Amino acid sequence: MKKQRQKFYSDGVTRIIDPFYKCRCVNGHQYWSITPISICSKCGGEMRCAPASEKKENPA
Repeated sequence: MKKQRQKFYSDGVTRIIDPFYKCRCVNGHQYWSITPISICSKCGGEMRCAPASEKKENPA
């Protein structure tokens, strides 16, 4: 009997196919998220998110 492929991460909520976002606040805090977030949980600053699959135009 074949083992069925897992469709969710171990949290039981996040699907394997859900996109991830890289988010960074104006003060430099960085997070990975499955939903774009607008407020930093550390400092309350504005967050900017981009799909993790996007490549940087000018790598620093």
